[in-house]
Amino acid sequence: MWQSQMVERALFKWNKWRNSIISNWVQWKDGLDEQTSILKPVAGQELKKIGLPALLILEVYWICCLTSNYNFDYPVTYEKIIVPSGPYVKGSDLKPGTRVYPPPVIVDKDLTFESRKFGFSRDTLKALYSEPYGFKVLLQSDHELFDILIKMKGRPVIRGKGGPVPRYDDRLAVRCASMKRRGMSYIQIAEKLCLPVTRPFSSRQSDVTVHLVLRGTELLKGLS
Repeated sequence: MWQSQMVERALFKWNKWRNSIISNWVQWKDGLDEQTSILKPVAGQELKKIGLPALLILEVYWICCLTSNYNFDYPVTYEKIIVPSGPYVKGSDLKPGTRVYPPPVIVDKDLTFESRKFGFSRDTLKALYSEPYGFKVLLQSDHELFDILIKMKGRPVIRGKGGPVPRYDDRLAVRCASMKRRGMSYIQIAEKLCLPVTRPFSSRQSDVTVHLVLRGTELLKGLS
């Protein structure tokens, strides 16, 4: 069995999970934070699309990944994956601002161990973990996420890539790149998102926006 923190790091190494989040950042544009109450069916559809069960706990985590501000390649920033403000998922009593994690992952051989430990049959346990309110994800050994998990050994790396943690999050970078694709200038993007604007020479500039557009464009390449 893989515990939640290891599963979290594996999810963000998995291109299908990352792209699911990125594509919805693009689709929801600037209205995401005002639409969190209708994200539950979207979460279920996205999980099904990438081959994961639509467990309530996993739907909640996907929604929180969509609405939070962090950086994919820096696990230290995953602490910012929290429950959004306002109503968003019926059946969940988590308070806004609560840090959330994905559920643990088990595979078929874990059912044998748990069957002996808890005295339930394998079929009973399999049915339990397949229910919408199940608290563990049962993966088949040929699942892509399993392949990533099996290669992750030792204690999870906390910091991520070398160098300082980015000041601006990847969600913001994707927003900037999407606006640039829609024809907005760097200054227009900066003004809309309250990013720094300077006037070092004869014209106004925003190096921060240029950097974010480059990062966002890099992330969007994975969708093509």
